[in-house]
Amino acid sequence: MALVHALIQYRSTNVTAKVDEKAINSEIFSATLGIGKFNGGGMLQVPDAISDDGLFDMTIIRKISKWNVLRNLPLLYNGRIYDHPKISVVRAKSIVIHSLPSMPMELDGEAVGHSPFDFSIVPKAIRVVVGATFREQAEVLPMS
Repeated sequence: MALVHALIQYRSTNVTAKVDEKAINSEIFSATLGIGKFNGGGMLQVPDAISDDGLFDMTIIRKISKWNVLRNLPLLYNGRIYDHPKISVVRAKSIVIHSLPSMPMELDGEAVGHSPFDFSIVPKAIRVVVGATFREQAEVLPMS
């Protein structure tokens, strides 16, 4: 229901982005940036993201009708979002986004500000402690 409510009020925005050294200028409906596949209760907005590859995945939804968004909601949950012709992905170590008008950013369900945004990967910034058998178990699991 939150999606439908937000969708009624939402408008596409003219965005200029610098993705590493490549420039993107487009009217977009939405952009999702992440290093993990899942968000928002099981949505796969960046289904090919790999958390430790040193890159952001950014899913870009170009200007699209609201009806088209609603009709294609299953793509957010089945991992096939990139099958839609208005949706693409870019991968980069740094992404800078400017927009007119300014657009809001949501981080894990919380409103945290408005554009411009500047994102960059900080390599090996987080140390993770795992159990002694973690590596062996990870090598046995099938990759999807």
